[in-house]
Amino acid sequence: MFYNMGITRYPREQILRFIREAVETLAVLVGETGVFAGKKCGLEAVVLGILVGIREAGEMTPVWGEEVGKYPNLTRWVEEKSKEYFPERTLRESIKIRSL
Repeated sequence: MFYNMGITRYPREQILRFIREAVETLAVLVGETGVFAGKKCGLEAVVLGILVGIREAGEMTPVWGEEVGKYPNLTRWVEEKSKEYFPERTLRESIKIRSL
């Protein structure tokens, strides 16, 4: 029943390609100055939420975490924004990159 729904109906390589493309898009969106050149907006909160969720999930989402780890601008931006918005909270370490 669930096979024809969602991402699981695709072969593994296609799912990995989707993840790579999604993370690359986020890296371009964030760039070096942040979403919309660092201006606070709702999209910034959404992107931060996605990236913090991936990072905090750790080994539950290793492929996503490793892909995000390939983009230093994403890691740096998440750490900076997390300190700005949640200074009392400590993020878990980024997932180390390994071959997929």
